Amino acid sequence: MVTAAPRIDPSTLPSSTRERFAFLYTIVCFIAIWSGINFLFGLVNLGIPNESAGRLAVGVITMATALAISAALYLIHPLLRARAFGRATVLDLTNPASDRISNLSKALGIQRPLVLVDDDIQHIDALAFGLPKRRRILLGRGMLLLLSKRPSEFDLRIAHELAHIRNRDVDFGYIARAMTQATKLVLLFCFLVWLFYFGMWTWRGWNNFSVFGDSFGTFIRGYVPAAGWYLGYFATTFFWILIFWGP
Repeated sequence: MVTAAPRIDPSTLPSSTRERFAFLYTIVCFIAIWSGINFLFGLVNLGIPNESAGRLAVGVITMATALAISAALYLIHPLLRARAFGRATVLDLTNPASDRISNLSKALGIQRPLVLVDDDIQHIDALAFGLPKRRRILLGRGMLLLLSKRPSEFDLRIAHELAHIRNRDVDFGYIARAMTQATKLVLLFCFLVWLFYFGMWTWRGWNNFSVFGDSFGTFIRGYVPAAGWYLGYFATTFFWILIFWGP
């Protein structure tokens, strides 16, 4: 007797999403602490007599700031993603697609998300987003046409987005995106602060020369090593910015 192969539920397959998220979280915390220790220490006076403890405190504050920015970006992402396809409206509950999505949600054991539809009939795509208990799926209007032409493909695309909701990939994905954006902001802020500080410090150094009477050799010995030290940090910062500079 030939037995049919068991159907595989893609939403139950193992995933490395959580491991990758943990890795990203570790990198973001490290970069934030590193930025605070090497760029912002000296500009922020916490009144801590021990230099090592002071550097660590500034690093931890920078990390906490980066995580706070990440949390804020994650919380507002539904407002931004709702317009990812342009102007969108709530799908009418009498539309056949609404019943289809409700049945697929029930089959996966999740609450039916709010469904939004854009105005572009040529747009055939779907996007899951939203906060816990307030999930959303944004459809291109072309998805409604796809339902009438190829309903099995419509089901496949919707099931894919619903699986993201079931596996909480929506949370991990948008938090990771928010942390990446927060890291960009922290690195850019540190770079601009130190660029301004170094420029002002150099100008003060020129003014402090006694009637500009110091020799050129004195200037080279005093300023070039310091400039190289700061530029080294700038180069490292640009390296991290390039890594995180993505969508």
